[in-house]
Amino acid sequence: MKKAMLFKSLIITFLFLSLIFSVGCRRLGIEIIDLMIIQGIGIDKSTNGFTVTIEAINNVKNATMNGQSTIEKVSKIYVSEGESVAQALEDAIRTSGREPLFAHNRVLIIGEDTAREGLSGILDFFIRDYNAKPTVLLAIARDASAQEVLTKEMNKEIIVSLLLENILTESHQYGKALRVRMFEGINCFMDDIHNLAVPAVLIKEEAKENMLMVSGTAVFDKRNKLVGYLNETETLGAAIFQHHFYKGFFNVYTSDGSNVILRIESVKRKVKAVYEDDKVHVYLNINAKCNIKGVESDKTNDINLKKIDEIAGLAENMITQIVASTVNAARNELKVDLMHIGKRLWITNSASFESIRDEWIEKLGTSEVQITTKVTIKRSGEEAIF
Repeated sequence: MKKAMLFKSLIITFLFLSLIFSVGCRRLGIEIIDLMIIQGIGIDKSTNGFTVTIEAINNVKNATMNGQSTIEKVSKIYVSEGESVAQALEDAIRTSGREPLFAHNRVLIIGEDTAREGLSGILDFFIRDYNAKPTVLLAIARDASAQEVLTKEMNKEIIVSLLLENILTESHQYGKALRVRMFEGINCFMDDIHNLAVPAVLIKEEAKENMLMVSGTAVFDKRNKLVGYLNETETLGAAIFQHHFYKGFFNVYTSDGSNVILRIESVKRKVKAVYEDDKVHVYLNINAKCNIKGVESDKTNDINLKKIDEIAGLAENMITQIVASTVNAARNELKVDLMHIGKRLWITNSASFESIRDEWIEKLGTSEVQITTKVTIKRSGEEAIF
């Protein structure tokens, strides 16, 4: 019995060690300089299919000894075409002569014209290839191609994909952009009720320098085709509704002319959708906690309980207006269910939703929407005044 147990233990140990030393063995003998360390991927439609733009670390530049600077950029661009995204990617990798490493990919950016034709087929490769990074951030190049964004002339020490990732992350924290990762986009495609909304980025020339900035939110219909954009205010409304931010700022003006800067610290919201008498009724209840971050006034230390109550009331009206602008833009202008109201109706009364599923957008456009907002001011910002 002891011999049998010892034999089994030896077999298990051997298999475990074999697993350890076999994982990634293909790359153990590869030098970093021979790897294509992918930072960003751009996809555009072309005459013959697709154009794929890859931004990767310039290993030659970064392997310079003793910190000696060179005239080369820290990143390198690879561009290739193919009948499909998979073929274009494979061709770019093959012609580079380097082993691809997707693990460091930061962004997947898609050109506007390409997005208008639909994203489903584009993202298919990233669903099936096990090397693809499912948490990579999605973005749409507004008024530009993805290739133009990734190849725009900037400081040679700037990795455009890293810059873009930082911009998207910061904008998300302040309620100026939704955060959408690739797997979330794919999940949205598979749900015939939800509509996809993705951050849009814009190339801006300022003082003879190229800059990247977030410019609203790209919105897609159920065919996964780009139909339009939300502006910055409407994007904040979507972020409030979808819990897509950490800090959202807005201003209110009090009766004495003071400009109060508020930061939203947390939001809780409840959504109820009812279908009665051939009409959809939507009830949005929002409970927000805010801090006063600044007051522009002729008076110093002018915050009292009465004024805080006034500010809270003004904030409630402002948040209601912001969310209402998003709801109206989505259902009336873009003709999409961005707030996932259909999902709420389906959860509470699936029979009612199924009866109007085929005409849901039309029903949503004529729905009655009631928004109720409650704001609590947590801190007045005067705790440091003595």
